Amino acid sequence: MRAMINKKYSDSPNLEMRSDFPQPSLEPGKVLVSVRSVSLNAADLIMMSGKPYPIRFMSGLFKPKNQVLGADIAGVVHSVAPDVNHLKPGDAVFGDLSSDGFGGMAEFVSVPANRLQTLPGGLSFEEAASLPMAGVTALKALRDKANVQPGQRVLIVGASGGVGTMALQIAAAMGAEVWAVCSTAKVEQVRNLGAVGTIDYKKEDFTESAYAFDAIIDLAAKEPWKKVKRALKPEGVYVPVAFSLSATLSTSFGGDKKRIKPLLSNPDVADLKVLSDYVENLQLKPVIHQTFPFEKANEAIQLLKDGRAFGKVVLSL
Repeated sequence: MRAMINKKYSDSPNLEMRSDFPQPSLEPGKVLVSVRSVSLNAADLIMMSGKPYPIRFMSGLFKPKNQVLGADIAGVVHSVAPDVNHLKPGDAVFGDLSSDGFGGMAEFVSVPANRLQTLPGGLSFEEAASLPMAGVTALKALRDKANVQPGQRVLIVGASGGVGTMALQIAAAMGAEVWAVCSTAKVEQVRNLGAVGTIDYKKEDFTESAYAFDAIIDLAAKEPWKKVKRALKPEGVYVPVAFSLSATLSTSFGGDKKRIKPLLSNPDVADLKVLSDYVENLQLKPVIHQTFPFEKANEAIQLLKDGRAFGKVVLSL
């Protein structure tokens, strides 16, 4: 089968196309999926580069253990193990493989059946592949960490990326007053996704905003906590999704555990159903910046790495 292979760690995309890569076997509890689309995430950049270096204790010290990147997939069930009852050949499915060795950048991938959800009505494979990691991360940040309630004012920092474009729509669906930190060029786009107010990070520091927020979902996590808390209401919650040393230290030693709630998201098939409900209720639609053919995976990864995309970058097989 065809697969894009990451033979060695590299800061720049250097995947190689192989047409003779072994097709995975079908093990108990698993489903063989014919992949139709893969969306890219920051996790793919981490696995490609092996950085930060501690990740190599899991991914391979000197070279990648799992050479096929791609966590977020959508495709069609090709075959199922005898003990799998809720899926059948021909079902259109999507899911997040980041806890199962990635492997989505290939024509076929073997997936634990309990990682997959059937496609919501009305979505293309490209749109469905855009949902899992970004959508679940946004949902967990807003629902589980920030406990967003109707009428609350919520700020999304990094609103134009894959997670940010999901978070804007989900927060609006929750009834929040949604604000976005973005560049001037993207103001109209984020407003179309539900933002009622914007802060241009090139002109204004969001920590000095005249408005106070009930929750800040920070997908960049570059500002120190002592500045961030100025933008929060007295009981406001800060959810850094990217790693923040300042937030970590403040949580551990600064007595701010109730207000700082870092998120490390994991695959959750139950939340894929929640996202599907948002989609079918017309409250959520994945935003795709560009779709690339499979053989142009390196170009797609470079676009993601450059940080120029509004929404998701997707490969189509």
